[in-house]
Amino acid sequence: MADKPSATFFTPVESPWGDSDLSRFADYTPLHEASLHGRLLNVHQLLDRGLDANQSSADGHTPLHLACMTGHSACARALIFAGANVNQKDADGKTAMYMASEMGNVGCIRALQAVGATVKPEFGRSPLHVAASTGNRACLDELLIMPGIQNSLDLELPRLGSPLYLCCQGDHKACALSLLRAGADVSKGMGTTSPLHAAVNSCTSPSLVQLLLHFGAQARRRDTHGWDSVQLAKPGSQIHKLLTQAAAEPPALVKLCFLAIRRCLGFRNLALVSQLPLPASLQDLLIL
Repeated sequence: MADKPSATFFTPVESPWGDSDLSRFADYTPLHEASLHGRLLNVHQLLDRGLDANQSSADGHTPLHLACMTGHSACARALIFAGANVNQKDADGKTAMYMASEMGNVGCIRALQAVGATVKPEFGRSPLHVAASTGNRACLDELLIMPGIQNSLDLELPRLGSPLYLCCQGDHKACALSLLRAGADVSKGMGTTSPLHAAVNSCTSPSLVQLLLHFGAQARRRDTHGWDSVQLAKPGSQIHKLLTQAAAEPPALVKLCFLAIRRCLGFRNLALVSQLPLPASLQDLLIL
């Protein structure tokens, strides 16, 4: 019979957050420590010796949580192969997918995606929302191709709003573009406060405001306090000029057609535009 694995093979665990209080890590097993620090050989050895890949610490962390938190995708794949529960939640209700999205670990997201890890919101949290709020486009793009993600695309979470709203709060134009291309509703924010309101309030770049207007954002829509985007913008600024012009002029026919076609195609079919026998210029218009 194999000897019981000993923690003496490992250096003391250090906090991934850089704090000095390690008391909450006192019950981490050698497999937790190896996963946390990305020691792939140790992970394989410990799994071969029979350590449980689903062992939880006092805070609910499994080795898979720690591997995804610190971006060690090879360790994550080894744990998944050994039977780790990819949808297990920690004490705060966070899954490994949420942690990978929160920390911007694309390799771990792909490893979890390959085995069908859930991306549905749990306990007021969603991997898509956290990737949008951090502005990590690589993570966001990986999440957007996952089955079931459409349920989170326009979801307004309490005190957070929609993923697009979070992007606009943080001036993450690239992430906003990914969401809009995937079919996100430009009007879905937080209640009556729209992503355009969030973009203007955050003193964002004019290019993000222009992007939202291109996808049909309404400059005269009022927020929860009764203010429209034109009133919120700094007078004389480029953003104010863009919004004033958009509010004064009726939308061009080409924009109305663009929005109508995208609505008719729906979320699932937008990716198929490139396969249609259309001129490249028209495909570019629809996909933008």
